[in-house]
Amino acid sequence: LGLDDGLANVGFKVAIAQFPDETAMAADLVLPVASYLEDWGTLVPAFLGDEAALQLQQPLMEKLHADTRGFGDIVLALLKQRKVADFDKFEDYYGYLRNAFAALPASIKGAAASDDAFWNGALQAGVVMLPADAVPLKSTVIAFSDPRGGDDVADGLTLIPSPRMGLWDGRHANLPWLQEAPDQISKVVWDSWAEIHPETAQKNGISQGDLISVSSAHGEIKTRAVLLKSVHRDAVAVPLGQGHEIYGRYAEGIGANPLKIIDTARDSKTGELAMYATRVSIKRVAGSEQFGLVKAGGSDTQAGRKLVVTVPAEQLRRTEGA
Repeated sequence: LGLDDGLANVGFKVAIAQFPDETAMAADLVLPVASYLEDWGTLVPAFLGDEAALQLQQPLMEKLHADTRGFGDIVLALLKQRKVADFDKFEDYYGYLRNAFAALPASIKGAAASDDAFWNGALQAGVVMLPADAVPLKSTVIAFSDPRGGDDVADGLTLIPSPRMGLWDGRHANLPWLQEAPDQISKVVWDSWAEIHPETAQKNGISQGDLISVSSAHGEIKTRAVLLKSVHRDAVAVPLGQGHEIYGRYAEGIGANPLKIIDTARDSKTGELAMYATRVSIKRVAGSEQFGLVKAGGSDTQAGRKLVVTVPAEQLRRTEGA
């Protein structure tokens, strides 16, 4: 994605991090930040139906390392060093947070007798409900245009780099207990894999567990094949989370990172990175058969036991509207 080149053009880089990951190692200065279990904070969920909410994060334990600071305390200290007005009066982020809650309008505080009573109520509930503004929606349906990478293989498969529960986008890859947790679909642990439809795999001479290359115009990654009927025949899905070069002994050198081969094409409507615009080719490559995929699951079929009953779509539609 060109991030390395972009960072090289920045004269002085500061990272606020808990662990020595790739971003921290590329920085000139690293400010160690406390865990969310040790820190105060707030969070506004992206969507909560008809209401908005301000969630209050409270520390659950004493700090393990005396030299770390919470994110709010780091930002507050930097603002005070720059002599930004109105921040010198706060000794720490906790004091700033108390003041911010006290400054909320009476329509939000409700029947609280005092600022202290409102704060204590917020601590007990862990959340303060906020009024949500109505946003007008356009009824015009925008025509969809499938984004394509400029140099991609014209007849290639669509690469789907998807975050999964557990490692998510890779931020949790340094935690061994999450590396050990089986993926919800493939049941693979401690590795990367590429999910391919069995028919697509057969056309490309690929079998379950084969070492394969996934190639785009921007590079190549190697990983093991997992055959799944739930994957589209014209797609190959490589989960995010692995492929770290630096991030501790439980993450470093494990698996492959599909983001290294995606196109930098942007969605024309939103301007966001088009994550699924890259086309790739796949092929079986020679590799050691000593270390295959480790899967915590057994068979992918019900062996005729009807543990989960299914009905063909055509049969289901017969009763629609009845």
